[in-house]
Amino acid sequence: MVMRILVLGAGAVGGYFGGRLLEAGGEVTFLVRSSRAEQLERHGLTLESPFGDFKQPAAFITSVLDYTPPDVVILACKAYGLEGAMDAVAPAIGPNTIILPLLNGVAHFKQLEQRFPATTIWGGLAHLGVTLSDDG
Repeated sequence: MVMRILVLGAGAVGGYFGGRLLEAGGEVTFLVRSSRAEQLERHGLTLESPFGDFKQPAAFITSVLDYTPPDVVILACKAYGLEGAMDAVAPAIGPNTIILPLLNGVAHFKQLEQRFPATTIWGGLAHLGVTLSDDG
């Protein structure tokens, strides 16, 4: 069974981890803003890394309406964008969906637990030196 993963954000952190999960065979969909959707449509997802480069088309959506609940939702947004991120993914959270936040700090856990009390929330830690280029 392939794990279905929804990654909110295809910037530096979300793009890197989502891309590596995609490369490993995961069924990854990125939830992005329309400007990022245009970049992904035009260029695909490209990673350049000492651990290996990767480029391929990536599935993306700009809304989770009519999106079947995934196994895992990875939140790769800025901490100040958490409220909007929770609003954006809420319709896609199913009874067995796991949320994995990759944000700075730990204050977001309380917010996530309050918003999604019946949902499993994993702790995440990412230490990356990444840059999102102008072309995405």
